[in-house]
Amino acid sequence: PPLDEGSLLVMPTTFPGISIEEARRALTAQNRIVMRFAEVASVHGKAGRAETATDPAQLDMIESVIALRPRALWPTSYTPRWYSTRAPDWAKRGLRRIWPEQQARTLAGLSRDLDAALQMPGYQMAIAPPIRTRIDMLSTGVRTPVGIKVFGEDLTEIERISVALEGMLRQVPGTRSTFAERQTGREYVDIIPNREAIARYGLTVRDVQDVVEAAVGGMTVSTAIAGRARFSINVRYAADRRSDPQALRRILVPVQSTGSVTDYGGRNAGAGASARGGGMAASGGGGAGGGMGSMGGSGGRQPGMAASSGTSADFAAPPMGGLSATPDLMEQWRQPGAAVPLGQLADVRVTTGPPMIKDENGVLVGYVFADIDQTQRDLGGWVDDAKAVVASQLTLPPAYRLQWTGQYEFLAEMEARLRYVIPLTLVLVVALLYLSMRGWPQTFLVLSSLPFAVAGSVWLLAFMDYNLSTAVWVGLIAVAGVAAETGIVMVVYLDEAFTRYMREGRIQKPEDVDAAVVEGAAARVRPLVMTVATTVLGLLPLLWEAGVGADVSARTAAPVVGGLWSCMLLTLLVLPAAYAMWRRHQVRVAMAASPLVHTDPATSPGVA
Repeated sequence: PPLDEGSLLVMPTTFPGISIEEARRALTAQNRIVMRFAEVASVHGKAGRAETATDPAQLDMIESVIALRPRALWPTSYTPRWYSTRAPDWAKRGLRRIWPEQQARTLAGLSRDLDAALQMPGYQMAIAPPIRTRIDMLSTGVRTPVGIKVFGEDLTEIERISVALEGMLRQVPGTRSTFAERQTGREYVDIIPNREAIARYGLTVRDVQDVVEAAVGGMTVSTAIAGRARFSINVRYAADRRSDPQALRRILVPVQSTGSVTDYGGRNAGAGASARGGGMAASGGGGAGGGMGSMGGSGGRQPGMAASSGTSADFAAPPMGGLSATPDLMEQWRQPGAAVPLGQLADVRVTTGPPMIKDENGVLVGYVFADIDQTQRDLGGWVDDAKAVVASQLTLPPAYRLQWTGQYEFLAEMEARLRYVIPLTLVLVVALLYLSMRGWPQTFLVLSSLPFAVAGSVWLLAFMDYNLSTAVWVGLIAVAGVAAETGIVMVVYLDEAFTRYMREGRIQKPEDVDAAVVEGAAARVRPLVMTVATTVLGLLPLLWEAGVGADVSARTAAPVVGGLWSCMLLTLLVLPAAYAMWRRHQVRVAMAASPLVHTDPATSPGVA
């Protein structure tokens, strides 16, 4: 059963592509709704992925941890009981101490009310204890009690099947919410290089990708040292220069030019050209464009060559008779060559694709989550009904299959083990009883007490509205052991009384068996009552306990409490009567075999 951990985890899920601001707005609105409940002490929400490698969450999945107040501080409300309209007033005062009419909300009721209050357009809720949810996510990959894995070869077809399953599961009674992971809908910015344009400017695809990586993703340029701490220093474009496709198209990609021109005085005549970086100096006329120098209309010279007047290539020489200009000291730090916008070298566009690609064993997979109200339906019954609905309404294409997972996977594994463990245990119990009782009739009489105990356990489970679970099975196994113990002691007492009566010659006809049975059963009343009373009184407080872990302990104790009371009553009434019928038959058979000679039924052939 669901374990009361003293807190709840609310996981709203929406469609991919949600913005950060919208996720923050939804998270704030949901937390405000949660804080309206008097049972809530605090709530802390998270949208997106935490700074850890173990958290693959995205913005479309919000997680809010709700810390609950102690149960004693929860508000109460009037809940009618079976005695509210039937019992007299003097009896109600005593009954209210055991079954109070003023009751606080149960954890399941609080989860149901939270789910109803948090309904928002586009969101599906999943509410469960946080520890159990984390364990389920790590072990099965789903965060709800039941999930369906859709395996296939194409993400689009997987999404179609998942969305169809989402609608089918809503038809199953007891379903709280369903949600299918979308395999498309996330927006991406694709930068596709234009190889012809890149080659036209003398660049490579790697050059363009390096610029995009540095401008958008960032480049580590240095490391800051503060004591023992080390902090990397990243440089990239400001947010307004990379926030949309138009801004990305304006990112400048440097292009290596074949030559640059500087005018007199070292001033850059080209687009970022430098005289030192391989430019040419002009002698006489002004600087020519296009990175080519000219001298009286002559053709351009090779990079790195000096002017015809013999001046250095570092700085251009002034005209004859002119004053020398002060050189530009920042010229050596300027970027050589020209720059081309990224939009001329690549196709920048917005596309849609899968928000996350999942695979298991090399096969693509999509998840469908289903949250169940376990106060109305048991897990196994809900899955059986869901499988019937899916089988009747869904036809899978070839190469596609479904796998049911979640807590149901653990339940299926447990049932598979119990199919072998329970029969093997019963065989061992029967063998041990036979070796102890030294006869098959006594062995079957002891085993007949087990249905008596199970009947009482089922009655109390139905009265307390508990479904079958692992904790209930543990309680049933425990009560079966105690029932076998009481049955063994009862049969031993009856055998001792019958043997003594036979030895004393007090059984002459079948009706004399009754006195021996009554004497043996009467001697067993006090030990049987004490055995049952000590066990029941020790476990009875667990049925009224409330708090962390009480749900599991109550479901373990309920079968034991109910089974022992019915086992005690039926063992005292039915088991002696069955024993008497068996011994009467033995006496009758022995008397018919030798009517003139007294035969001890206990030593005759075929009698245990």
